[in-house]
Amino acid sequence: PPDPHSWSSVNMQAIFLSAVGVGVAVKALQRKRKMENPSPVLTLKSVPAGFKTELFGNPYDLPRLPIPALEDTTKKYLAAVRPLTDDAEYAKQEKLVKAFTEGVGAELHKKLVEKDAAAAKSGSYPFSFIEECWDKMYYGERCPAPINFSPYFAVTGLKGSQTSNAAMFAHSFTKWTQRVLKGELAQDAGACSYGFPKHIGSAKVPKKGLDTLVMYSNESTNVIVICNEQIFSVEVLSKDGTILDVAGLEAKFDEIKKMAAAGTKGPKVQSLTSEDRDVWADARSTLEKDASNKALLKEIDQAIIVVCLDGAPKNPNDLVERSDRLLIAPTATRWWDKFMLVVDESGFMGVTCEHSYADGTNWGRFIRETMNDALGKPDPSGPLPTLPTHAAAAAPAPKPLVFTVSADMESKIAAAEANHAKLTGDLETAVIDFTEFGKGAIKGWNCSPDGAVQLAFQAAYYQLHGRMPPVYEACATRKFHHGRTETIRSTTSDSKAFVEALAKNAPKAETLALMQAAAKTHGGNAKGCSNGAGIDRHFTAMAAIATKEGTKVDLFEDATFKYSKSWHLSTSNGTQPYLSMFGFGAVIPQGYGLGYLVNNDDISIVCTSYKSCAETSSAKMASSIEETLKKMKALV
Repeated sequence: PPDPHSWSSVNMQAIFLSAVGVGVAVKALQRKRKMENPSPVLTLKSVPAGFKTELFGNPYDLPRLPIPALEDTTKKYLAAVRPLTDDAEYAKQEKLVKAFTEGVGAELHKKLVEKDAAAAKSGSYPFSFIEECWDKMYYGERCPAPINFSPYFAVTGLKGSQTSNAAMFAHSFTKWTQRVLKGELAQDAGACSYGFPKHIGSAKVPKKGLDTLVMYSNESTNVIVICNEQIFSVEVLSKDGTILDVAGLEAKFDEIKKMAAAGTKGPKVQSLTSEDRDVWADARSTLEKDASNKALLKEIDQAIIVVCLDGAPKNPNDLVERSDRLLIAPTATRWWDKFMLVVDESGFMGVTCEHSYADGTNWGRFIRETMNDALGKPDPSGPLPTLPTHAAAAAPAPKPLVFTVSADMESKIAAAEANHAKLTGDLETAVIDFTEFGKGAIKGWNCSPDGAVQLAFQAAYYQLHGRMPPVYEACATRKFHHGRTETIRSTTSDSKAFVEALAKNAPKAETLALMQAAAKTHGGNAKGCSNGAGIDRHFTAMAAIATKEGTKVDLFEDATFKYSKSWHLSTSNGTQPYLSMFGFGAVIPQGYGLGYLVNNDDISIVCTSYKSCAETSSAKMASSIEETLKKMKALV
């Protein structure tokens, strides 16, 4: 699988220009100019005027993402690479960095600053120095969406049947979309909100070389349902502005289950959404030559959400089965280009996300607001809009969506299913439901909860593999205009000192002090990254310029430099209300993916790796993490 965090080239993925720094005259021009769509990865079919302000303006007057000083970035790089190298190799890195800073790096940095200043002055796309690179990575990567770009959250809190839970969530989520459509979504304090409109009536549509996010926000009135490998459409919002009530939506879902059980399966076009993106682009282009197929694809693209009504689990309490259901389900039961609500017959549910245009803080918020509304609980952002309702009798019957395909397309569908089975069959998952303590206890150790868990990951890896790993931890940068994420390089010299002390059973007091110091260092690094003072986005943007110009950069081609960003541990803290698991795939063949939730009294960790790599084992890594957490508690 590709590494979505890599920045060695665009295909894989100091001047601080704030809104004030741009100048009063330019700011006035930006506010008055007609809101066009300058983004190469957005296709606006039907959106409210307010969306253009949210997408391309700066309604909260947030500062532009800063470009760090070159010397700061290279200094932090050397600090990050130190625990991964011996003395001789580190000395080599110092020489490479010196040559880079005094030579080609200074030129690349200067060009980047000038390019960003020009974009800021124009008030047009890209709205940050990294946005164009990031979009080309997420929309330009040709690998399949499952595992690579489709993380999930398991959602807890609803206790009803399959169709009851699905109806409650889908009904409340529809109300949430109406809040966004009406421009009534309150700003997260000091944070950019441009990701939220992209959730409304949108789909990632495959195109040769570069996909696009198609938005039908004004036309989004239906929910797509996939049940027993068949696709149906249910109208939820009527032309008179009323919404199908929960009981009515549940009745429609029940009706669909009966139809799907009795019906004949048509062509499983949905399976193509898990293919190589260029393969899917070719297939979709062929499908759209038929007017009926084109209309069906539009009906799916514009839907509010895709609801997947799965069958009964083999073991309702098996956490690995639950994780696999959300991450690597049979492709004929999914539509990977859209957000999906997945509910099985036990009532277990989760949301499988589309990562190209939004991140965990966006997903966590809409899940929280949706669940609070479904349960009748207050939300910090206020209640969702009260919409007049209509009953099932007033709504159209569910509509089966049946494509017309050729024998050649049937062969492509069969190939897509075989490729998906091969891809997902290589994934090994282990789930840790750690209940001995959570963030409440960790705070008493004089450690940040996130920092402590990161240290546990590194110590567990060291115990298994005998070396410190390059670690990626996602960090939100939404305090900046169009800010998304930065990389926290969690492995530090301080974390290495703690890991080595723990491994050799050093005295408790000494090891505890090292743990606290390492957690403090991690907290400082995390804060710097959230303030735009990271390493990796800066290097990404400079590498993009070098690639475009054909400039050779010795530092970027160095083996240790590349190794330092080969994320053997790709990690993300998704802690939010109503979540029970958070998972995604490892980003390199010899790595681990670690999605985690640090709750007050427990910690949930989903660990993924690949069976084809003899070096890694999710089961062994999970066991090592649990053992390490217990060792850490014993220090206190």
